[in-house]
Amino acid sequence: MKGFRKSAKQCNHGLQSNSDNWQTLYPFESHELNIGGQRYHYLDEGAGDVLLLVHGNPTWSFYWREIILALREKYRLIAVDEKGRTITGDQILIICAKVLKDEGRLSNDLLVSTVMSNLGLTLACKKYGFNYHASKVGDRYVLEDMQKMGAVIGGEESGHMIFLDHHTTGDGILTAMQLVAAMIKEGKPLSELAAMMDVYPQALINVDVKSKPEISTLPQVVEAISQVETELGDQGRVLVRYSGTQNMCRVMVEGQSDDITEKCCTQIAEAVKTAIG
Repeated sequence: MKGFRKSAKQCNHGLQSNSDNWQTLYPFESHELNIGGQRYHYLDEGAGDVLLLVHGNPTWSFYWREIILALREKYRLIAVDEKGRTITGDQILIICAKVLKDEGRLSNDLLVSTVMSNLGLTLACKKYGFNYHASKVGDRYVLEDMQKMGAVIGGEESGHMIFLDHHTTGDGILTAMQLVAAMIKEGKPLSELAAMMDVYPQALINVDVKSKPEISTLPQVVEAISQVETELGDQGRVLVRYSGTQNMCRVMVEGQSDDITEKCCTQIAEAVKTAIG
């Protein structure tokens, strides 16, 4: 792992000093998958046992280049499941937490994520007997709550994972190793493990705002939220919050279908825009 971290630092330096020679720096063939209207980029290098590389924004495959060069002689490195589908951070949390629980290592049977995690995570935690806590958005808040509550695994839907037995910060390489270990222990492909959690359709609209009054003081927004929550019932979820760093209100809705979530999210976002946009 020390060597991997050193390579990652060298990658950042190489990006700054050698950006004029892309073919030399990035001698890989890029591939694309088009699934459900979404375009996925991936690399498929080397031969042998599959080694999964997991990364999230703002990291991209260029930053893995020295690691790929070092490992492709022994491993096949690939960054999607065998059916070409992406795996969310929430699904990775469920997969790894289930292994920890089966081995008696899931402290307090607790999994920590954030309020932005998919509704499917909450339902999966109930299904597999995990205690679940949603922290504020940001891996530093996830870490704080993990330490307060005695959890060993936590993370964000975006893919930042904390395995507190090993590390106090999100580490993509460590996450990849934990996920591969789970596949080996369970003897199942990643697509089958990912199916442990149903991912509910989610719509997110960011609305620029002039001010950030308490949401509860905005009657038009409160009414729109109430209408949507009534329509969704127990088959969906609404989250309206302000960005901590921008003059922006984030409206998130989850439901049973893309059409429903988009319609309901737009309804609330328009109310926010009218009130303070």
